[in-house]
Amino acid sequence: MQNFFRRLLIVLTTAFALPLLASVWETDLPWQKEYEPDDTTIALWHFNLNEELQDSSGNGCHLTIRGSAAPTPDGKFGGGLLCQHHEGDQLKSSSALAADADILSPDGPFTVELWAKPSPDFFKQKQVFLIDKKYFHYTSDREDANWDYGFYLQQNSREPDQYQLVVTLGFGTDSVWASSSYLPFAADTWYHLAFTYDANGKVAFFRDGELLLEKTFPGRKAIANGRNGVSIGDRFGSNFNAFPGALDEVRISRGVVAFQTGKVRLNFTPERTVFYRMEPHQTIRLNINNGTTKPVTQIRGTATVDNFSQNLSLHAVQPGQRATLPLLIDTTLRPGAYVAKVNLTCLWDGETRSLETEVAFDIVARPSPAMPVIMWGHGDLERLNDIGFTHSLRYFGQYKDIWEAKQPIDLSNNASVINEKKLINEMMRAGVDLIISVSPGRWFAKQLDAFPEYRRLDRNGNPLSVENAAVAHPDIQNFAYNVGSSIRQTYGHFPNFISALVQTEVRDSTQVSFTPFEVKAAEEFLSGKIPDAVVNKNGVHYSTLPNFPPSRVIPDNDPILKFYTWFWKDGDGWNPLHTQVHRGLKWQPASAIGAAKPQPRTSKPFWTFFDPAVRAPSLWGSGGDVDVINQWTYSYPDPIKIGQAADEMFAMADGHHGQQVMKMTQIIWYRSATAPNLPEKEEDRVQWEKDIPDAKFITISPTHLSEALWSKISRPVRGIMYHGWGSLFPSTHGSYRCTNYETAQTLKKLVHEVVQPLGPMLLAIPDRQADIAILESFSSQMFAGRGTTGWSRSWEADMHLILQWAGLQPAIVYDETIRRDNLKNYKVLVMPYCDVLTESVAKAITSFQKRGGIVVGDEFLCPAILPDILLPSYSRTNTPHEDKAALQKMAADLSAQLEPFYKRAVFSSNQDIVPRLRRYGKTDYLFTINDYRTYGAYLGHHRLVMEQGLPTLATVTMPRSGYAYDLVQHKLVASAAKGESIILEQEYAPGEGKLYMITDVELEKIVALVKPDEPSRGGKAHIFVWVCNKKNAPPNAITPIAVDIIDPEGRKAEFSGYYAAVKGSLQITFNFAPNDVPGKWTINARCLASGNTAKKTFVLK
Repeated sequence: MQNFFRRLLIVLTTAFALPLLASVWETDLPWQKEYEPDDTTIALWHFNLNEELQDSSGNGCHLTIRGSAAPTPDGKFGGGLLCQHHEGDQLKSSSALAADADILSPDGPFTVELWAKPSPDFFKQKQVFLIDKKYFHYTSDREDANWDYGFYLQQNSREPDQYQLVVTLGFGTDSVWASSSYLPFAADTWYHLAFTYDANGKVAFFRDGELLLEKTFPGRKAIANGRNGVSIGDRFGSNFNAFPGALDEVRISRGVVAFQTGKVRLNFTPERTVFYRMEPHQTIRLNINNGTTKPVTQIRGTATVDNFSQNLSLHAVQPGQRATLPLLIDTTLRPGAYVAKVNLTCLWDGETRSLETEVAFDIVARPSPAMPVIMWGHGDLERLNDIGFTHSLRYFGQYKDIWEAKQPIDLSNNASVINEKKLINEMMRAGVDLIISVSPGRWFAKQLDAFPEYRRLDRNGNPLSVENAAVAHPDIQNFAYNVGSSIRQTYGHFPNFISALVQTEVRDSTQVSFTPFEVKAAEEFLSGKIPDAVVNKNGVHYSTLPNFPPSRVIPDNDPILKFYTWFWKDGDGWNPLHTQVHRGLKWQPASAIGAAKPQPRTSKPFWTFFDPAVRAPSLWGSGGDVDVINQWTYSYPDPIKIGQAADEMFAMADGHHGQQVMKMTQIIWYRSATAPNLPEKEEDRVQWEKDIPDAKFITISPTHLSEALWSKISRPVRGIMYHGWGSLFPSTHGSYRCTNYETAQTLKKLVHEVVQPLGPMLLAIPDRQADIAILESFSSQMFAGRGTTGWSRSWEADMHLILQWAGLQPAIVYDETIRRDNLKNYKVLVMPYCDVLTESVAKAITSFQKRGGIVVGDEFLCPAILPDILLPSYSRTNTPHEDKAALQKMAADLSAQLEPFYKRAVFSSNQDIVPRLRRYGKTDYLFTINDYRTYGAYLGHHRLVMEQGLPTLATVTMPRSGYAYDLVQHKLVASAAKGESIILEQEYAPGEGKLYMITDVELEKIVALVKPDEPSRGGKAHIFVWVCNKKNAPPNAITPIAVDIIDPEGRKAEFSGYYAAVKGSLQITFNFAPNDVPGKWTINARCLASGNTAKKTFVLK
């Protein structure tokens, strides 16, 4: 594995380095000589003897020395200007200054260039100025901060010998910044540095005549004329950052000066260099850069990969121009690393010349079906791979550029984007899919000082202090669409860019706002004024409202309820904003780079998600139109509570057809909630408290992580997520600290032994229809301050725990669910904290009771509903073992009261073994989770969380016949004849989960077949696998299968992996590569339920 990643980095360094070395074809270029002034020259400073400070242009822009700067005889062409940085004293300048003049603020296109030789002290500075007339190199709304230009170098924090060229331009009311990629610099070496601006938005950077980067700012024209002079070698004023070294031949010119290198280079565009097998029509763009003053013609040659070659030809490349040649990538080749050797001949200045380069690229296997295991954040690819993460979240995007453009734009010419694309290739090579966090609303909230017109306002028109913009504004809604579309344009041709997080954690600080456009929208929805009682987002307690009905049943069109329905669905702007980002991300522009859609190539659709989706009231629509909603959960004090948060999301998604659910476990734990007080005596501290006494966020315990994972996958989630890389492994994160090294190993074991082999099956199995429901009432949340708000800490969440410990399987429903479905699928309705109901919901519940449905209520229940079972609420004591014991006793009492009226699907003899069922056809999938815990050696001395699991025993009974297979141990563990019950007497390790497949058909054999019998290289074959009994009858089930396709060299081929056999049948279509190894191939298939295996061999011709 280490060798793989070492090779990976070497290939990337080669593929994305500066243009390959090329010999000089032409010398004595204009920029290589001492300049003579001409009609385009604005100012020219030679620094030569006896005229060191004179402007040679004839325009009188002479210099004066400031501070420690001084002329030097050691310039590039004679004299020069020597500057030095004053360490520890930024109030001392070291520069030469030309007084302000209108001519120094060009009203059209212009070029700034100079020669620079860094001294050894140069590398001690993070930022050094070359030319500065702007003064402000940071954002400010001051008028004097937004004129003229500045040109400086910025150090790479990771590679101190690398700097990027940066230019800032002022346009009167605001400024823009452009920067090149990072470049290596060496001490005592002369470099020619330049930038051009075309007065139409385009900035270009050059070093030694080489074009480094072009960036366009749509809509920009000439710079604003300022009042500062031109400072050479240092910042104009305030805190100075001088260039340590010598400068020479500083010139400012009208127009865009053309620079040449004297070389003809053959290289390739740093875009995609990794491809999935069988991707159609893929190319790498070869570039021929003619950096001479003469044309290059009659370009011909070949590109060879192994024994396969293709012809290349191009008519001509004119002086100073670049042309591209498409290098076709044969993606039918088998997965591996390849090098295309390109050899061209051409005619230049009457001579035949040669051009050569090598292009490294990779073909990787198409992804097999898999449960997404997502790192919500990022870590190093080697350890991500080792754990089994399939996706990683990154933070890309140039929001300011998009806002200024007022339209979708391609961001590819940003230096940061070039580096990001290197990373995307690296991720694809490593088999890790990319998720990009796209948060225009959060970005905009941080710009409110610059855009006060978008602030939220209180009733009196005063700005609210929240960092949360009025995102319902049409300008911000359009911006959100443009951001999504720009991200798609820029990165959408990478097929491993598979998902986007659409905003995150943005509604915590939302608030009712009274801007004119929001008031107008509310009044249109309400057909009247906003009720006076509405003050903030949390609702209005019924006890403060005069004449509130004693029954606590309100009309469905109650004005206050109607307002809050509008506010939380659409009014605060966030759900529509999510939808706009989603729409932009889904748009496929025909002009985008590599515009072919990735979906047909990879069989993996692009999907968007929002989180935390249920940190909001219980009302359909959270997340807008995103494809997936997610919620993170801190597992303490009881890890199976993560199931409650998951069930809330299923209730939320139920209101949006086709929306899916994923679930995240926080790897981090708040130190303040789990181990707040450091023991005073050193001997009372455990090891992590000695090593990292100031840790703010610590690591989830292995037991909690295991229980949480099993709770998640016992539900039909479409993926599992984790956040907190810094608490999973030691890292440089200032807050997240790794305090338990066993957690990462536990996660790896679970992913490799449970999630990977069973993932395709888990993705295909539906949930079992619940017949017990918990109502989370929106009307009670708005009129009585109820609700979990996604934290799983309230009485509603504890009621869900009670039902789990009772061995029951509840679903969560909303008011809207009841209005739509009238509780038609349920036998029991549990109503914690349901103080206030609407007329329609109350009526549906009354009808439900009349049909024989059972209502479980607490002392706060709406007086209009008479509960069949009264279960008083419980307030936690923050003593975990006492709280768990109390809640488990309530669970036992509730079970006893339900027993005469309710027939359960599964029985557990041990409350700490929590069962849950999913079902396909006639097959049940029974999950059982060991929640038996105590205080351990990790955090137990704080007595705030029982973090250590304990072993236990349980008998789990299911009243049905069939055959029970342990899908983790891959064996038959129990069977029952018709009329009998499945009885599972099992031992459980700490935090262990188990999964049984209970089916009517015994899985007695597995069969593998290949057609045709003797396929050919470049052809295809169909692999068939069947699971059945001795009579060849398949199960009405989805069965997990492992398939390995082995070539004659013992190498696993593409599509080796884990699958789900639907109704016992699996078919794989396999495409053989033209360079696959001929000879005897082997198919090994294994049923992961029974453990039975099958082997089939065939000959590849």
